[in-house]
Amino acid sequence: GEGIMGTVEKIGNQDIIIGEPDHGAPHVHVIGGGVRLSVSLSDFSVKGSQKQAQEAKKAIKWIKKNKDMLIKTYNELNG
Repeated sequence: GEGIMGTVEKIGNQDIIIGEPDHGAPHVHVIGGGVRLSVSLSDFSVKGSQKQAQEAKKAIKWIKKNKDMLIKTYNELNG
């Protein structure tokens, strides 16, 4: 376990990444294009600046749509 970051999707110049191993409630990271956010998979709350959250709107929309798959992947990586 070297803490490999797994990119699950690319939205524009942003990567949606599941950290592995990771702790706490299931969440994903949105990184790229000057954006560095953490997005909860339970309530989609965003850790990071509001400006960055605006810039990551498409990525966050994708995360909401693919929540079940992301939680499953998260649990497999961290199980």
